[in-house]
Amino acid sequence: MAATAGAVTGDPVALRIAEAIRDVFGDSGSENGLSRAEIAQACASVASTGEFDARFHVFTKLQLLEPLRRKAHDQRYVFNPTSGAALLVYERLREAGGVHEITMLLDRTHEGILNGSLTEADLATKIAKVRRSLANYTNHLLQLVRTRPIEELFGQRHHHAHAASIHEAKHVVHAIAERYPALRPAGTRLIQEALRYTAAVQEFHDRLMRQATTRRDFSMLLPEQYVTAARRAPIDALASVFAATVFDPPRVDITVGQVLTAAADHRPRRRGSACHGLPHGHRVRIRSRPRGPGPPARGSGAKPQ
Repeated sequence: MAATAGAVTGDPVALRIAEAIRDVFGDSGSENGLSRAEIAQACASVASTGEFDARFHVFTKLQLLEPLRRKAHDQRYVFNPTSGAALLVYERLREAGGVHEITMLLDRTHEGILNGSLTEADLATKIAKVRRSLANYTNHLLQLVRTRPIEELFGQRHHHAHAASIHEAKHVVHAIAERYPALRPAGTRLIQEALRYTAAVQEFHDRLMRQATTRRDFSMLLPEQYVTAARRAPIDALASVFAATVFDPPRVDITVGQVLTAAADHRPRRRGSACHGLPHGHRVRIRSRPRGPGPPARGSGAKPQ
């Protein structure tokens, strides 16, 4: 985390403010953002008013917090999960960023449940952390899909290409329910948030597909998405893509005269032909000799019959 827009800080107060902001947005469950007063109230238990005011300015410069509608008079903000992912990276440097990081965190939580390395309190903390992070991604994605121009969605395709979080969340919740029944309500909230994220991803791809159909621009989808469709989609679904496409009829781009000229130019000639070497187009008529005995040899005395 940064103390200024160009520096890194080790101040624990600054980190607690960032975590409090992430948590309040994750608990809000709304893509409509929060006001500055609501954010300040959530941070009151971890920082003074002066510390919050200084940090709030840095967060807006770093785009951790973004105006809801990018207007000067708008005092509502949304949480940017791309910047907020640094909070998870700060704790687990071995994990990748974005939604993939949340998936990895779910995997590690599942492993911790199976090998018994996590206590019930640890699990409660991790479930809340994953749920809040997933909620922030869902709110941010819905806000993009519903309010931003299509060009801003292009850069988000890699972040939401694979919505596998619901699968990992189910495994974690089932494992928790077997060992810690008291955590079932928290697990249910996690599943609900994972389902909400999956629906947001579907809405995101639906808008991209509508735009691709309108523009006939197939570059809007990622190459790996086309590969997946080619390998797994049924033939009828693949064929339906071109159901309304009109193709031009086949046509020959050469004339009959050009074909005849080419045939004459490339006609094979007989070996030893008398016309070999004559100008092009000059014909020579060769009169064939009738079959029969040849003329008598000179001086043989034989008379022709």
